Amino acid sequence: MKRTLRSIFVALAILAVTPFALAQDAAAERERKSAEVLTKMRQVDLLNQILPVALTKAQIEKILPVIEKCRQLVKQTEIEEAGILASLDKRLTETVKAGIEKQDVPNKEYLAELAKAYTAMGDKRRKVATANVIAATMAFTEACNKGQQKTAGNSLNPRYIDPSLKLEELTDAQRLQYWIQDVLLDPRAYDLLVKMAKFVN
Repeated sequence: MKRTLRSIFVALAILAVTPFALAQDAAAERERKSAEVLTKMRQVDLLNQILPVALTKAQIEKILPVIEKCRQLVKQTEIEEAGILASLDKRLTETVKAGIEKQDVPNKEYLAELAKAYTAMGDKRRKVATANVIAATMAFTEACNKGQQKTAGNSLNPRYIDPSLKLEELTDAQRLQYWIQDVLLDPRAYDLLVKMAKFVN
């Protein structure tokens, strides 16, 4: 009898949990598929920007190592940020808990400390982004001819990045840098270029 009751309780527990688990699995699967589709949409956009430049296999192979170094620099920055955020987590958790349970307002000094950390991370990201654009631009201009550089610079509307830009005031070099920043240094562009190198001459 006890075994029978236990079996019933286990079965009921499974039935109670299963719909929730299935719902979670379904949601996760939807998110995964949506992410895949969004990635492909961005890949199409990137190909629309890259293919007109008509990169050769040799040019791609010259550019890829520099892009890889840029990617590593970004990853290192992300690791450093993760360390900073981890160091802030305990006190943040305590502050949130105190705010909810005791209605304690975070003090100005602590808010200033958080703002300083946030600003420092933002500054580091901007410095890394600038360094990467410079390095990738040098690699691209050394590998590609003037016509390809012109095509790349003209294939992207920089106002998608900064709506306040006055296009008539931008030099060709500035246009190219925006293309480098938004297209060539996009993480998904690296994978596309690796695959393209197998099919172009």
